[in-house]
Amino acid sequence: MTVAVRSSVSQDRPKRAFCSHRPKWQRFQPTLIKPDSGKIGAQDSQTFPYQRQYSHVYQQRLILLKKRCWDSFSSTNNQFRKVQRVLELREDQPSQLVGTLVREMSTVDDELSQEAVDSLFLEDESGRVALQLPSEGTWKVSDFCTGVVVGVQGSVDAHGTLHVEELVLPAPAPQPVIENPQLVSSSNSNQAPHVLLVSSLLCGDPSVPSLPREMLLSYLQGSFTKDAAKVSRVLVLGGLVSPQESLLGLKDLNSWLLECSKAGIPVDVLPGSKDPTTAHWPQRPLHSSLLPQATSIVGRSPNPYAAEWGAKSVVATDGANVHDLQKVLGDISELDALEKTLQWSHIAPSGPDSLPTLPHLHPDPMVLEKTPHLYLCGHAKEFATRQVHDTRLICVPEFSSTAQAVLV
Repeated sequence: MTVAVRSSVSQDRPKRAFCSHRPKWQRFQPTLIKPDSGKIGAQDSQTFPYQRQYSHVYQQRLILLKKRCWDSFSSTNNQFRKVQRVLELREDQPSQLVGTLVREMSTVDDELSQEAVDSLFLEDESGRVALQLPSEGTWKVSDFCTGVVVGVQGSVDAHGTLHVEELVLPAPAPQPVIENPQLVSSSNSNQAPHVLLVSSLLCGDPSVPSLPREMLLSYLQGSFTKDAAKVSRVLVLGGLVSPQESLLGLKDLNSWLLECSKAGIPVDVLPGSKDPTTAHWPQRPLHSSLLPQATSIVGRSPNPYAAEWGAKSVVATDGANVHDLQKVLGDISELDALEKTLQWSHIAPSGPDSLPTLPHLHPDPMVLEKTPHLYLCGHAKEFATRQVHDTRLICVPEFSSTAQAVLV
């Protein structure tokens, strides 16, 4: 009798949708710190990243984005001379130049008070020049942060200030063409495979009830509707455990991920700013010892995250880059900040100035050399989405405060 019941349940259960998956986050894996085998306790300078200067970060970023900025200038405007370095600028000569923006705060004294004013400079390996944006133009100093690569055209006055007439951003990168994607719908639906996005589970936090997390798991297991079989993958975008109760949180997270995997759903997990991993971007994946039961069946990725889902390329973060940019730019929404990083072709443009990043020597891994189809950030206050050309932007809300997940 028991065998017959199990057989009936197995036959009624719909076949889960499938979507091919290729990890693309290898470029975010920082070089490992390895001791020099010749000397006890010594560090090999080639693999110890903190022995490098941060100037290399901006230089590598400029190298990768310089050509795309030149491509953004109008080819019909021949009155401006192309200048390759800041030191080659000449007074009263219309020029075009590409460099890295530096935003600094200075104090202006008048008869009554002192006023803090932000100034903008353009910098490259040869030097820097002060910028004067048009008072009634599209751009303002508060629209930018240190680290953005742009092209400017204008003339230098007698005081050495470049009066900007036009400012261009890097030309959009092409979207990747994914070969041989595999997509299989669930047996009870002709809908394309979906991915469930969830952020900020905060397992182990005594102020966060576990019921919404258990109900989400029941949905994925098909307890509420057979339509859940269209979910082919789950991506958890940071905020994994409570900083105050990390041991209990890791135990709860391990159990939750294990139950997801038992339901036949692949899970990718990327850490957040308060999760037990490195603080500097790119953040390392959770160590395998932190998830002893689930580590062999869960995809532990770094932060940022990159992958190919079927015919779509995906880039995602825990949202720390977006929130840091909000602090720098002021009154701007999470979705607008996410769009700015796409326009600037850099996942974390405010690093290393205000967002901690590794002083990597190799080409900047966070430059968007390919435009993703899906661009995601977690830890958002509320759900928000926008289509920008061929890219879908999604802000995934905090599950701990909203009990909301996103199907895409």
